[in-house]
Amino acid sequence: TFPLFDDFQKSTIDPNIWDFTDGFYLSSGKLMGENSSCRLRSVQSFSHSYAVETRHRMISFAPNGYQAAGWYGSSTNGFNLLIHNPPRLYVRNDGVWIERDFDVTSSWLRIRNICTGANSRIEIERESDGLEFNFTLDNSGLTNEYVSLGRRNDNVDYNEPYIGAWDWLLVRKYVSPEPEVIAGPVERIDDGLHKYVTSRVITLPG
Repeated sequence: TFPLFDDFQKSTIDPNIWDFTDGFYLSSGKLMGENSSCRLRSVQSFSHSYAVETRHRMISFAPNGYQAAGWYGSSTNGFNLLIHNPPRLYVRNDGVWIERDFDVTSSWLRIRNICTGANSRIEIERESDGLEFNFTLDNSGLTNEYVSLGRRNDNVDYNEPYIGAWDWLLVRKYVSPEPEVIAGPVERIDDGLHKYVTSRVITLPG
């Protein structure tokens, strides 16, 4: 069981999982973000060592970026991946921006953000060709921080349009060695009471 999991198969964003839903909506089983002023934030906060994982695609970018996967406590306390003007990526590591180049256009991405304090890291796999890219940085660690998408962690408000899609997102406790998360296909089941109940199997091998 994951402390947070959403495969975005409902008709509206689940208020038991997410706060501050302006600028986000669900479409065809995907969470969509559209304005960099808006931050979607988990209801639950997290402390100590956790990983957030998601399948994400940048369809159009905000010129000054949007946060695609990570943690937020304040503008100087967090660990989050910012997709910027391609091929530029940034990590907001507490109060500091770290810049790297990795082209994320025209492909779904598997993003894993692991916040453990020392040796925190962000791992990105480009599904179109399997190419992987990693950041490893020392962070202050998680203390009552939230999963955060959209608005930049530094809270500079550029009010820029973008289109980003999230297929699913989960949070799990950090373990070593790291498992591989396998997301099965969405299945639609007629259970006799609720026509076409949707489900997706997420497994951790081993």
